[in-house]
Amino acid sequence: MKKKLHIILIIFLSLKAISQVKKMTSLGIPTFTIISSSEEKEKYNWLELGFSESLTDAFSRVKEFKVIERNQIIKILNEQQFQDSNKIDTTSIVKAGKILGVNLMLVGSCQIATGHALVKMRIVNV
Repeated sequence: MKKKLHIILIIFLSLKAISQVKKMTSLGIPTFTIISSSEEKEKYNWLELGFSESLTDAFSRVKEFKVIERNQIIKILNEQQFQDSNKIDTTSIVKAGKILGVNLMLVGSCQIATGHALVKMRIVNV
């Protein structure tokens, strides 16, 4: 009887370990924030989507990540009325991630001054 319980326990633990290995981490990558003067912001506005699209493409090729589409994140931000003016911050991004069931959010900004860009990114647990 003890032998059967040990075998069942070993099978159960093995299946549990296998299921954890196959789990993918979900990652949301919202639109980047551009920080600059209004003139330069218009000129470099394309970077908002450019960075997030490039990173989405790169992370979608990594089998350990399930990338959540940016348009789903924007939809949640709009529904929760975070999209108004300058209300979008890490807290609102994390709230949107929780609604979507995302594990991690990659948030970033691009600061532009005198034609130079400083890109900052961080991954936030949701």
